[in-house]
Amino acid sequence: MFLIELSEGKMGDGSMWPDWKKISILIIGVLVSPATYSKGYCNPEGAERELAVCRSQYDECKADFVALREYSYVRTTCVPQYRDCRSIVEGVYLEGCHTAREPKPSTPQPKARTATNPRYVIKGDTVYDNATNLTWMRCSLGQEWKDGIGCAGIVKRFMFDEAQAQGGNGWRMPSQRELMTLIDKDRRSSRTLPTIDTDAFPGMDLKIEQYYWTSTPSLDPNGWGVVSFLSGFDGFDHRFRSSSYAVRLVRDGQ
Repeated sequence: MFLIELSEGKMGDGSMWPDWKKISILIIGVLVSPATYSKGYCNPEGAERELAVCRSQYDECKADFVALREYSYVRTTCVPQYRDCRSIVEGVYLEGCHTAREPKPSTPQPKARTATNPRYVIKGDTVYDNATNLTWMRCSLGQEWKDGIGCAGIVKRFMFDEAQAQGGNGWRMPSQRELMTLIDKDRRSSRTLPTIDTDAFPGMDLKIEQYYWTSTPSLDPNGWGVVSFLSGFDGFDHRFRSSSYAVRLVRDGQ
């Protein structure tokens, strides 16, 4: 028999908070099923569904924080619980995805072709932007460029400190302003997802949140700048550094 103990947070005034750790009950049934939690198991749809629950619970917690102005509760309780929830979901549902073989012929990746936006100059696995004098990796980290196929593999997500350790040989994390230059305003206005030139940058995974880390800090010491290619929001946006998001590297010049 598996037992789980749920604790309820208390505010300084003694009032009770809704216990959002019930996500653990949702997941525990999967954890104890050998048939489900087996090596090589890969179910992105299941992960997307359960992560939506994590996000919902976390957003409710943040809403309570805004109403009650108790920041320490969000930082010390909601953030680690949300992180634990995500790690459990990703461990259960995406274990086999990272070792998946090449895409099946029935679902080929987009082939390389000329970018829709004439400012982009495609050179194999990189894209040079004439407007900004920056060269971008066409694939998100975790993917591999394959001629005639596109970006193959799974988009990897990193917590902020891990993301900052990526790069080298001239490649680096982009600033938020730099990354926002890749937002395709025409696609955003027509609500075409993702809001980025998919000819220049193929392989975007719409099954996960399209947030990408940047090197831009926020006023919150626990937050860091991000850019979303789902919303296409071109103002300042940030997330907790303990969250996990995608990375696209850039370098100066051609």
